[in-house]
Amino acid sequence: MDINPFKQGRYIAGTGLCVMSPEQGMALLQKGSTIYVMNSNYLAEIKKMSNNAYNYVSVDHA
Repeated sequence: MDINPFKQGRYIAGTGLCVMSPEQGMALLQKGSTIYVMNSNYLAEIKKMSNNAYNYVSVDHA
């Protein structure tokens, strides 16, 4: 998921995964799902945007 509309609908190199909007992605998740946050600088923003309804794992170890 990415809030940048220019990245949405495109694919991640090497994985072929499609980038979704946060609204699209969260609609597919069940409450309590795990979200892997690639940049912990955005962790607080992501928690707020998702009403802290998920488990969050920061993978950049910042």
